[in-house]
Amino acid sequence: MDTFRTGTDENREARMRLIVAPHRHERVAAMILIGLVWSCAVLPGLSLRSFIWEEGTNAEIARAVLAHGDFLQPSIYGVRWHEKPSLLPWLIAGIAVLTGQVDEWSARLPAMASVLMTALLVQSLARRVASPRAAMFAALSFMFCPMVLQKLTIAEPDTVVTLLSFATLAVWWSGEARGRVSMARWLTCGVILAVMALAKGPQPVGFFALGTAGYLLLDRRWRELPGLLLCLALPAAVALAWALAIYRPGD
Repeated sequence: MDTFRTGTDENREARMRLIVAPHRHERVAAMILIGLVWSCAVLPGLSLRSFIWEEGTNAEIARAVLAHGDFLQPSIYGVRWHEKPSLLPWLIAGIAVLTGQVDEWSARLPAMASVLMTALLVQSLARRVASPRAAMFAALSFMFCPMVLQKLTIAEPDTVVTLLSFATLAVWWSGEARGRVSMARWLTCGVILAVMALAKGPQPVGFFALGTAGYLLLDRRWRELPGLLLCLALPAAVALAWALAIYRPGD
């Protein structure tokens, strides 16, 4: 009987390995394909166009951070920049440290990488409830939708905000799908939202806050409200701390 059980267990483990291995290969293949499509879409003409819209402002803030070390409150041509936090210029400055200069590549790479990571996240979430082809279609539909195409190679924080906002939703919904969002998951959502608040101020946090609060209220999930409030307290605290750090009389 022990021998029979051992053989059964071994057969079960072998079957599980056969099931898991194709799924792992499938995920890797999907990631590679999305990465190749992204590369073909954004890399060939990346440096053919000079800065447009707010790209020059973000690049100049990054140069100021590197040149003067004004991390929280950089200046542009001697004028204080205190309209909003500067997560994207900080990222640009970090890449410029590695590449040696602030140019089209270092300035646009964070925004472009955000599109790629969001597409991968869309594919991963869609694959849970749909076929591999449908999940791939969802990822490519996001990458090439008109609103994203407009910002695909633009050094502006919109794609970074999109990534962080969708990542927050994915973390929360993964817990909700299991029937309960743990406090650790709420805290993780809060940390992501706090980073997002440094990209464009606290306003984009409202995308997650209003949608999630509406869902919980309509579904009468009163026990989840303290977790949501804790989650939203983190970006509020970060935004307030940034404002207090740079405030000067007259602002």
